[in-house]
Formats: sequence, C-alpha cells, structure tokens
Amino acid sequence: MNEQVSHIDQLVTDAPGLAAQTEISAPGPVSRIARHYVSDLSKTEPFLPKRLLGFLLNLSYEDVTIVTCDPWKRNCGGVPRNSFVLVRLSVDKVSQDERSFCDRIIMVRITESVPTPVASEIQQTIFQIHKSQANVDPITNKEFQWSALKGKIVGTFYDKEDELSDVQIGFGLDVDTFFAPHCYEVFVPHANHLKQLINAFSEDPDPLEIGFLRYTETPSSHEADRVDIQVDPTDFIGKTMVTGRRCSEKRASGNQTR
Repeated sequence: MNEQVSHIDQLVTDAPGLAAQTEISAPGPVSRIARHYVSDLSKTEPFLPKRLLGFLLNLSYEDVTIVTCDPWKRNCGGVPRNSFVLVRLSVDKVSQDERSFCDRIIMVRITESVPTPVASEIQQTIFQIHKSQANVDPITNKEFQWSALKGKIVGTFYDKEDELSDVQIGFGLDVDTFFAPHCYEVFVPHANHLKQLINAFSEDPDPLEIGFLRYTETPSSHEADRVDIQVDPTDFIGKTMVTGRRCSEKRASGNQTR
C-alpha cells in the first residue's frame, strides 16, 4: 500500500496517511469540480491539495466550525470574512455506500473566528511566554498556529438531469443530510470553479457582467484570479414588467372603486 502524504504529516509529524482515493461514479459538472479537491499532497494537477483550508470540528444544518492553521491559510491566500469555501465529504473516510455524497459540494460563507477547544490553555501559555519574554520552541510554535473559523451554510451543489437527460448544476438552499464532522474536508475554491458555480443559473447565452467578487474593502496581499458576477438581464426585465403591470392594475382598480 502506498503511503499518502497529508497536510497533517507536513505540519506536525511524519506518520503515514490514509489509503488512496477510490474511483466513484461517472461525474457531472459538480462532480468534476468536487473531485479536484483532495487533501493528499502527493496528488498533482488537476488535483488541488494546496487549496485545503482545514477540516470540520462541528457540523449542523445551519453552520459549521472549521479547524485550520496558518500554513493552510497562507497556501490559500488568506481567508477574509464572508469568503466562500467548499466542504466536501472525503472519499477515504466513508463506506462504499456513502461515496455518492462525495460528489456533492456544500458551500459555506465564513462569518467569524471562534476559539478552539484548547484556546484557554494556549492563551495561558502565550501569556507566560510574553510575561517571561521567552523564546518559543518549534513544536510550541506549531501548536500556536492552529485556529478555528465559523461558517454559515449557503447550500448544496449537486448534479441533476434536465428534461433532455443532460446533467446540469443543481443547487439547494440547505443540506439533505450530514455525516460525522471528521469525514469532511474544507477547501478554498479555485476562481474558475467558483465562477462556474455561482454563475450556473444564468440562462442567457450572453449574460451581463455586473462586477466581480470582492470580500473586503482592504485589498488582499495575495494576487487572486478575478471572479466575475454574471446575471441574466431578462430576470430584471421580467420583474420590472410584472411590477409595472401590477402598479397599473392597482391604479385602475382604485379608479374603479372611487
């Protein structure tokens, strides 16, 4: 069995990782995106192991808690508040019967930082270090780099068939189920994948670009690819026409009752 190089191994120890990823069913557009995101550092392109942000500490129907560390955040170019991240069920941590769920993507918006379960002990240690002006040894320094983030679940992307049996991107504003938190991995999406997901529902062949995605007013120190936001102009035209018609109907109705 080949040893798998994991981010945990790189950061903390040289212990061997888990077995290699197992093939699952033929992919649709969401599946193809999901399968790029693996945590095995031995995987090369088109896989994106360096987009790993962390793992789940807690998961509910509404929100998640993510355990992360400075090296992972640095590899991803930082994690600003309100940024989108992708949560995927790890193929290596579920049974064969559950692997179809690995081709779904839960989108989460980062809302805030939260304490880790050992935050109080870490703070006590940092206080003593500052108090005594002591030098931090490498092992302790690694322990200090762990942190946790809170995120709000936006919804779930999945593959769905249309009337012509073509597989399209589907989206639901919730999660249909969830597994143990340790089975999930969290990634910062590549710009092309994020653009494909958030603009998937514009039916116009020539959509209108209204701007680009920007999480913070402060410019990022990391040069990231631009994610354009596209809309279907007919959505606005339709709503304006409906609103105008309703207003006219109300005025006409008012005139009749007077």
